Amino acid sequence: MLSTRTTRRSALQLAAGLTVALVTAPPARARTPIFDPFGDQGGVGIWGSMPLPQSIVARADILAHAESWIGKGLLYSSTGFYGRYRTDSSGYASMAWDLETSLDTTTFIPYGIATVIAKDQLQAGDALLNDAPGSAGHVVLFDSWTDSSRTSYLGYEFTPAGVQHHAIPYPYLPDRGTFRPVRANWAAGSLSTSLAPNEFVHNIRLANGSWTPYLQLLGIGSAPTFNGPETAIAGMPNGSAQVLGIGNDGNVYHQIRSANGQWSGFATLDGVGTPTMQASKVAIAAMPDGTSQVLAIGNDGNIYHQTRLTSGSWTGFAPLNGVGTPTMQAREVAITGLPDGTSQVLAIGNDGNVYHERRLTDGSWTGFAPLAGLNGAGAMQAGKIGIAGLPDGTAQAVVTGSDGNIYHQIRLNSGSWTGFVALNGYDGAPMMWAGSIGITGLPDGTAQVIAVGNDGNVYHEVRFTSGSWAGFAPVQGYALAPALPGVRVAITGMPDGSSHMVVAAR
Repeated sequence: MLSTRTTRRSALQLAAGLTVALVTAPPARARTPIFDPFGDQGGVGIWGSMPLPQSIVARADILAHAESWIGKGLLYSSTGFYGRYRTDSSGYASMAWDLETSLDTTTFIPYGIATVIAKDQLQAGDALLNDAPGSAGHVVLFDSWTDSSRTSYLGYEFTPAGVQHHAIPYPYLPDRGTFRPVRANWAAGSLSTSLAPNEFVHNIRLANGSWTPYLQLLGIGSAPTFNGPETAIAGMPNGSAQVLGIGNDGNVYHQIRSANGQWSGFATLDGVGTPTMQASKVAIAAMPDGTSQVLAIGNDGNIYHQTRLTSGSWTGFAPLNGVGTPTMQAREVAITGLPDGTSQVLAIGNDGNVYHERRLTDGSWTGFAPLAGLNGAGAMQAGKIGIAGLPDGTAQAVVTGSDGNIYHQIRLNSGSWTGFVALNGYDGAPMMWAGSIGITGLPDGTAQVIAVGNDGNVYHEVRFTSGSWAGFAPVQGYALAPALPGVRVAITGMPDGSSHMVVAAR
């Protein structure tokens, strides 16, 4: 067994173009302060930067790193370290994946480092993860299947018996918890260095202001990605999130990201008398009772609404009444939930005006009414819209005016509006032009705005409870790129103070 392992180590080094020096723990690199739940970096207690690798990690390198701890006589300890990594299973996986520091089994997925995949997608360098709440937690690095039956695999793991490379029944030993296959988002082959047009990616802005890596959303069936022109997202009271997407086929798709980071996969929504709902625009709102409300502009140009119940069933799409017409024709829609159980809708009618209405808790609607334009003159003409409910019962709206710039205003609890005011642009520009916008409210009373600027990149800013703004800043791009080009953006606030963003890439 020793000679086989030694031979394998040599082969891995040759395949990866490595020198013998890489068989030791990876050298420390300069880095900014990071969250330190385990005390190995001085315990700064906040995320200054995520524990990311410097670049895409080759799969041969992952296995070489895993092999480098074999035969060292390391003792398993959740408080011990070898180099800068903790000497337990998750510290071992963090080392193999070349992270800046050790995570634990419960943080690989929430921090955007790993993604749940299917059994048939497993490749060398992926892992089997037990991160179930209340479990002891464990992670095993996947090497290869032992034979074509795929009932067992060669895996690297750090256990109380030491670091081992051996055959393991899939997914793991009986009665040891629930294991699921996962992939490091920065492993070669799990992402490209660029995104295809309209490809959906998701990431999280943590409550302290740092961002997790992007995750490509899986497509329908065996499709590796989801591509489409429109998206929306809503953060639910239980910590889950619901995402809508319009695919390149024109159908409306829905999926859920559970609070533990697992995705349900996209599924089509039923249409009005048709097997699927075809639409040009979508919006979704989370409600305090755990339901969600969805809007879609159908291929006939009408706005349709339905509710997803807490059971997971849907009420079915029904058209909204227009202004003196039986249906509301619109170009854009947005919806938000309020703490009192009501919801508020914005729409841009076919006349280009912005309209607002409320859905009361008994399911009735107040009817659409136009919003006043700049300085109270006429009706507000707009190209894009967004609306967010705040904990105090107010709502904040953003629109792009006829000049393409972003304007913001607040609907007070009295029902009156403060009037639209232009937002400052990026890097000292007096105005912020946007091709897509979104807004969300946070539990602390702040709001966050996301926008695609006139350079095609995604920008983000915060509105504080004082009414001041942080100013727009570019959001770091995908695969360590300095900026993220986007076509459509959506953002939602979560109960833990984080916000989730979905972008249809440019």
